[in-house]
Parts: sequence; structure tokens; C-alpha cells
Amino acid sequence: MLAETKNDPDANAVLALVEARKVRDANLLHQVFLLPDLRRRLDRALDLAPDDVELLDAKGSLLLRLPGFSGGNPREARSLLERAVALDPQDTTAFLGLSEADQELGDLDAAAANARRAITLARAHGESEDLARGEARLREIEPLLGRQAKRP
Repeated sequence: MLAETKNDPDANAVLALVEARKVRDANLLHQVFLLPDLRRRLDRALDLAPDDVELLDAKGSLLLRLPGFSGGNPREARSLLERAVALDPQDTTAFLGLSEADQELGDLDAAAANARRAITLARAHGESEDLARGEARLREIEPLLGRQAKRP
């Protein structure tokens, strides 16, 4: 059965997303052991389906959450999430990720703009969880914007 799914883009996408949820829900120690398989699975799935928005979101989110020594990379995450938005401009998850990546990269104006876009989309689509995440991101960013503006 697994041999049959090796080159099936849909099967690989499903397996990668299931693996991503397992990692997200695992304790920190268990995550360390699951990450290499998840990265390989996401890379394989994206090789087969490079325009799969959910996979782009998943890999971008993973790269944002990992520390640098474990392969985290906010620039690469931003690139993946920009691609997701280009493919689906209604992708609330990607805008939330872009906001986080922009903040990590020091572009607070872009971080706030992407958080606002995510909030607008979440309201329009009735996505209460994403709405709460977007509002929380904006509350985190706005005070930093104020401090940035006060610097000489």
C-alpha cells in the first residue's frame, strides 16, 4: 500500500498534513524525534504538489516554529507563505504566518499589515479561531510599532 502512495501527490499531502498535526500535538521531546520525518514528508509532498496551499502553509509554519539550530528559517518560511498567498489570496493561515515571519525579520509594518489582512479574511469567512489569532498578533505588534516610531 505504501509503495502505491510514493508518487501519489494527494496521498503524500494527506500523510504530510497528518504528520504535521502529530508533531504539533506532541510534547517537546517527542517533537524532536518526529521533526526529521515530517520535514522529509513535507518536502516530498511539495515536490509532487508544489502548488498545494495547505502544504505551503504547513511547511512555512514549521519553519517559523523551529529554532534556527533545528532548521527554522523565517526567510524561507516567508517565501513559502508568499507563494501560498499568490495561489490563494483568501488564505488566512498564510497571512498569519506572513505576519509572524515579518515580525521575526524585523519588518513590523508588514507584520501589522498582514495581521490586519488575516483579521479581515477571518471575519469575512467566519473563522473565529483565526480571527482570535490575528487579533492577538496585532496586539503583540502594535506596541512594538509605537516603540519603533519613537526611536531617533
